[in-house]
Amino acid sequence: MGRWEVADDLSEVVELNISLNRGLLYEIFWQYTLTVEELERQKARAWVYIDGSRETGLALTRKIGALTTIEELWGEK
Repeated sequence: MGRWEVADDLSEVVELNISLNRGLLYEIFWQYTLTVEELERQKARAWVYIDGSRETGLALTRKIGALTTIEELWGEK
């Protein structure tokens, strides 16, 4: 069973997003190109799912007031 960890390296998050989406185009935070700058602007927090030694999932969350919302969630297909 894997575990979720906070991702500190946002450039790694962008690369993992591209890898998990396999080149498909998705709207993320109302943008079609996920960048480190956009993640910072949106005050997003990234979580990586690690299964064994592999990164197999990604979640982006944002805090809106006192509520934390999951904005995006990806995993291996």
